[in-house]
Amino acid sequence: MKALADSLDAPEAADPTYLPLAHANLRRLRGDWKAAQDAVVEVLRQFPNSATGHSLLGDIYSDQQLYQEAVQWYQMALDLDPDNQADSRKLQVAQARLDARNAPPEVPAAPVSRFSALRVIALAGTLVLAGIIGVGFWFKQGSAPIPEPARPTTSTRAPATAPEKPVEQVRNPAPAVQILQTPREANLAHILSKSIDIHWRGLALSQVQIDERQQITVLTLNASAIPWSQSTLEDISSGAFYATRIALQSDTALKGAAARVLMPVTSASGTTVEQVFRGALDRPQADTPPLQWTDQWWKPGLTQATANTANTP
Repeated sequence: MKALADSLDAPEAADPTYLPLAHANLRRLRGDWKAAQDAVVEVLRQFPNSATGHSLLGDIYSDQQLYQEAVQWYQMALDLDPDNQADSRKLQVAQARLDARNAPPEVPAAPVSRFSALRVIALAGTLVLAGIIGVGFWFKQGSAPIPEPARPTTSTRAPATAPEKPVEQVRNPAPAVQILQTPREANLAHILSKSIDIHWRGLALSQVQIDERQQITVLTLNASAIPWSQSTLEDISSGAFYATRIALQSDTALKGAAARVLMPVTSASGTTVEQVFRGALDRPQADTPPLQWTDQWWKPGLTQATANTANTP
């Protein structure tokens, strides 16, 4: 509790996250991980820029030895508060423990036998004795008369059993088509799903694709659960922007990220699922301004079509 209080210098009146995060940290110290995590998530939904909330969520995962998740939350806390030395040390410790866990185990060297020379001598002696016995048996067989081969006899009898019919090979049915993911894509999808679920209700991650040649990822997001209002378009753009930013932060080898958003659209021909938005981000450089869309596209006539969708029972 003292460590959390030191990181929250502002009094409760000036920082509305102070008291709920203090209660969440108390649950963490008691080992009630689920209650602590739910309490922090509720704070982050109201205050998504709380660096202390992100750091506390990293502590909760680190206490459970879930170092991969802890690294991600510590990194997001440092993105919001880059000068926080405590979070920087936590990130280094969690990353070191994660690397140690993923390191391949050392294979112990085979013990050297003290009697290896004696075993070789014994084996050689056994082989020589077996060779002598085999040569003697061959000479004994060679001195015996060779019997004449028996003449073949013809018979008109039918074979006792009919020849077996060839067994027909049964082809296995074609396997069902599945969407496969590389371990890198699956890891990024795991991180994004948790982050999006916390910060953007109604937006869901459907698929992650990574182009290994160009080092660019394309995220497919489902916005069907976002209720229609005047801010729906802004929510779609902001949620897609958040997802692409987290993708670039989570996978540092990526050079860019794009997000495509799907949702049901009602028109004269009926309701279909269509792509309504697409935006792209490039990895920022040290001297670039804050992140912003480098390319974005909206479905023409989206406002009216989405409004009709919202009014459909």
